[in-house]
Amino acid sequence: MIVRSGNSTGTGFFVGSSGLILTCAHCVSPLGSVQVVYHPVGKPDEKISVDAEVVHRDRKVDLALLKIDVKQPLHAVALADPIDVNSGEDVTIIANPGLGNEVLDNTVTTGIISNVKRTIGANHYIQSSAAVNPSSSGGPMFDRNGQVIGVVVLKAGIDGVGFAVPPTPIAKFLLRASRRDGKNGQLERNWVDSAMKNETQGSLLEIKKEFVTLLDKLSGKSKTRPFSDFSTGDRKLLDLMAVDK
Repeated sequence: MIVRSGNSTGTGFFVGSSGLILTCAHCVSPLGSVQVVYHPVGKPDEKISVDAEVVHRDRKVDLALLKIDVKQPLHAVALADPIDVNSGEDVTIIANPGLGNEVLDNTVTTGIISNVKRTIGANHYIQSSAAVNPSSSGGPMFDRNGQVIGVVVLKAGIDGVGFAVPPTPIAKFLLRASRRDGKNGQLERNWVDSAMKNETQGSLLEIKKEFVTLLDKLSGKSKTRPFSDFSTGDRKLLDLMAVDK
């Protein structure tokens, strides 16, 4: 979607179905109003413009979480687990670059990961060859499976070099931001078992030592399971949550 704040524009995307939007901190002002423009599901030629609330903003990692009132189904992305990515992987970026007063919404660029841990200042970024342009900030970087592994944050002064926040800082930011969204930090997702065969949709209630308590959405009952019952990606996410309280 297009994110507008003052005279500037950027890019954002829905995470989950409750109207939460991930974008860059430098794309939104904490003092001014923020609007987002998006396409409703099944209506690519129709655009909806609504005001958005800034839920959480972290200038250090350059990420912001927005929220809008939801009245219809949304196009939400699938976020990759906080696992390592590799150099040479194919990536795709969808963003809204500016061309003067025109915004070229939903522009798709492709490339490869050039460096998985490029350090600039105190932060680590994914460096890729996919084209990044003004107003592309906040755009999702997808892997070949269609999952988001990065959020575009800046462009270098040379062609074919752009940078994105990698999966682990994104996960940490969302975990901190979720605790400000009035749900006591509960994280709802599809949890995958260690055999990578079965999924459980549920909310995380508690992490205690190496055991996790989930509220199963289908049965409405809570279940306590050891870390070892979960997939590698889920275990890394649970480790982040246990440390990042």
